[in-house]
Amino acid sequence: MKLFDYIDSIEVPTIENLRIIYHGLDTKYDDLIDLVVSNSNKLLKTIRFLECVKSVENMMFECMESNSISEVQWLKLKCNLYKAQAEYRGLKEISVYLK
Repeated sequence: MKLFDYIDSIEVPTIENLRIIYHGLDTKYDDLIDLVVSNSNKLLKTIRFLECVKSVENMMFECMESNSISEVQWLKLKCNLYKAQAEYRGLKEISVYLK
């Protein structure tokens, strides 16, 4: 399932939802680091995208540490993911794997 389809299907977010999203992002993050090394002409844009994805991951870590996610945290997380996609692209094709 594609990342944004999965996010849109979540009615009440859980920590398990965050883990699934994190796994998809983590895989993409590793791919982007490889891209930075091999393609320096788009370095600044890629670094900004990596920083945006990293801030989303940090938000998810905070929720996982507290073992809860509030409605406001969920909305901020979704907003940042959609912002990253709108500004930098690259998240649309991420797949998430449901257990």
